[in-house]
Amino acid sequence: MKQTERVLTCLMPIIAILLLLALFSSLRADLRRLEQESRTLRQQQQGETSEIETLPLEKEETYISDVSMYNLGDPLQTDDSPCIGASMVNLCQLSKYINVCASNCFDMGTRLEIVGLGECIVLDRMNSRYGCEMIDWAIGKDEEAYSGKYDVIIK
Repeated sequence: MKQTERVLTCLMPIIAILLLLALFSSLRADLRRLEQESRTLRQQQQGETSEIETLPLEKEETYISDVSMYNLGDPLQTDDSPCIGASMVNLCQLSKYINVCASNCFDMGTRLEIVGLGECIVLDRMNSRYGCEMIDWAIGKDEEAYSGKYDVIIK
């Protein structure tokens, strides 16, 4: 019986990771739909007609981008709902398990590897004044933010 318990103990983290991956892949389609609905709603509320364009990039393409950081949950750096991103997901809770980033250039759910920082998933947007010029890496509310140029790999 103890050997079975040890096997289960070893398999639990793997099962949890597989469940999370399945969850994220199923959420990706939902995030794209929610992103479009959210964008349409914001445009209707603001009377805008133009959309933020996304870059048509191939998978595993590498380029250099400015990467800044913002503190999730800080209303001075976000809007009046600092934990709810453009994907309509509670990013403060989700960021405990994955790295979150904001970009106007990539579809919601796109995985980016930022060399030197790690991998993040695009689940938020930045103010439209930033266009496609940079990526915003989400960090904890009390962490120190910094910025710089990094190699970015689109996955």
